[in-house]
Amino acid sequence: MTDATTPADLNLWGSTKRLAEEAIAALRARKGSGGYISPHLNYPKLSYLDNGMPNIHSSFNDGPPHYDFTLMQHFRKDGVSEYEEWPSYQEYVTYAKSSDKVMSYYNPSYKEAFGDQLTERVLTFLPFELADRYLSTTGIDSNSINEEVLLSIYLQLEAPIFKEELPVSAVVPLALTPMDIDRLDLTSNIRIERLSDDEQLARSVSDYGDSNVAMNRWLVHAATHALVIEGFTISHQHRWDFDYLPIRADVIEVADDFVRSLAISENLQTGYAQIYYRPLGWGRDFIASLPATVGMSFLRRYPPHFDFSWRNDIAILTPEECQAAVDMFKGLRQSDSRVKLAARRFGMGILRETEEDSILDYCIGLEAVFGDLGPGETTYKLAMRGAKTLSSQLTISESEAFTCFKKIYAYRSAVAHGKSNAAKQRKIKLRDDLAISAEAAARELLRMGLMTVLKDPKLTVDYIDRNLLLSSDSSREAENSTA
Repeated sequence: MTDATTPADLNLWGSTKRLAEEAIAALRARKGSGGYISPHLNYPKLSYLDNGMPNIHSSFNDGPPHYDFTLMQHFRKDGVSEYEEWPSYQEYVTYAKSSDKVMSYYNPSYKEAFGDQLTERVLTFLPFELADRYLSTTGIDSNSINEEVLLSIYLQLEAPIFKEELPVSAVVPLALTPMDIDRLDLTSNIRIERLSDDEQLARSVSDYGDSNVAMNRWLVHAATHALVIEGFTISHQHRWDFDYLPIRADVIEVADDFVRSLAISENLQTGYAQIYYRPLGWGRDFIASLPATVGMSFLRRYPPHFDFSWRNDIAILTPEECQAAVDMFKGLRQSDSRVKLAARRFGMGILRETEEDSILDYCIGLEAVFGDLGPGETTYKLAMRGAKTLSSQLTISESEAFTCFKKIYAYRSAVAHGKSNAAKQRKIKLRDDLAISAEAAARELLRMGLMTVLKDPKLTVDYIDRNLLLSSDSSREAENSTA
């Protein structure tokens, strides 16, 4: 019978512990005699820009001690690793080789291996990583070993050897979106939280060359808060599976909904460039004392201008603004398919590289909010519904709003059909002192429309027709008959 504080394999724990303790003693002796202990190369250093965004850069030879690397590379004599002569090493390797679980985890093709040298080297990852993590978190100067701490670290390293399903939280740093909060719950399993300095460093330790998209690494770093989504597990077969975990569609869906909610509620364009997982109760490939991360992925889910504006001043969202975005997020998650489509197109429009692409997305969104459910003169009816529904919120008259909708669609039609006069219709002039680009007008009208229907879900197309347009027509007819 095992529990959360009992190793799955007591013999493995015993042999691993003895080799780790001997390695810790050897490292302490090496330090005491002035021997060389390798530092972590390219270890990240953290500072902050004037706009409050993290600025993370590598220091080539100034990282904390890299104990397991030192054991493998510098404990050598006449080309032979010194630790191979330790009794604890022979005991550990003999037992590890007898365990199919251990062998399958560290060397999945071990049954077809031509020799044991590579296998033995890989097997030392477990005890040497245990020694490294222990010294990195407790220090090297003590003469004793805290077995409770050593066991707690071992249990984290052991878990993926014996469990194929492992619990994680997904983390999505929000690019250029500082907030005056430390934590805010969106639902029971989704929250926003401020990233600690240690986690900022941990999420920067990765090879950006593994990304299949060109990334601005400074923008990847430029996040103070993250969306954290709990309740996931990841499957694996061996130790190397964690390097390339697929990006989950349900994580992207939640992240996109929150980013869109911020854009709708606060008129704030934001996004994200990174997704990773926090192991819960387990770990692998620790970097000194930094928090464990796995499955680091990079993607361009942010407005294009972010690539050039990461140094600019950024307004900090107040707690009230954050809460308003949370309320909008909850409404969006519960909305019907037409509103979800409109929000998705709104978000896609913000991410586009050109106005011509954006206007097509925004108009699809406007059609989802205000368009006809069946055949008819879509543009005219959409303009009538939109102008009437938003009239109380606009700084222009209802008739000007109607004209604006019509001209947005004239530009959209010119773009969609490749007309030569599209550029001439890009600007909408409502009066001598008021002109606006069709793309900006469409984006703002769609944002206001989404905010309105999310705050008041009864404002369906049918409701607008029956209670706003028809009642307005009836009032005008009554006035005309009285006159």
